Amino acid sequence: LNQRKLTDPGQKAPAFTINDYTGKEHSLSDYKDHSVLLCFWSTYAQDSRDAQREMKTYFKENEKPKDRDIINISLGIQKMVFRGTFRDSIPGIHCCDLHGFDNPVVQAYSITELPTYILINPNGNIKARKYSFEDIKKEL
Repeated sequence: LNQRKLTDPGQKAPAFTINDYTGKEHSLSDYKDHSVLLCFWSTYAQDSRDAQREMKTYFKENEKPKDRDIINISLGIQKMVFRGTFRDSIPGIHCCDLHGFDNPVVQAYSITELPTYILINPNGNIKARKYSFEDIKKEL
């Protein structure tokens, strides 16, 4: 519970580095002066897949601002399933280390349910933590 409070709105976002599906390294510090939407999801969770479809539709109809970045972090554990998912149709960076809930970024942000969306403001503070795309898009 105490770890979870460290990632509540208003708190400083934990620093992290994660590789995307091509192996390129991304750190939160790379996105200084931008807002960052972290999307934690998995191919095995129907709610996550539904939310990814909703994101795809939303960003098809609404252009992503240039000062906002999206990092999609899949908690999938099967490489072939991850490769065949939404990564080509949803904007942003797509990461999956195949470690599921043992992923260090997942642990740092105390992710216990999927999907989870964390919006980080340009100052590096957590602005919102939501469990549906419908709720987080109100913050965008």
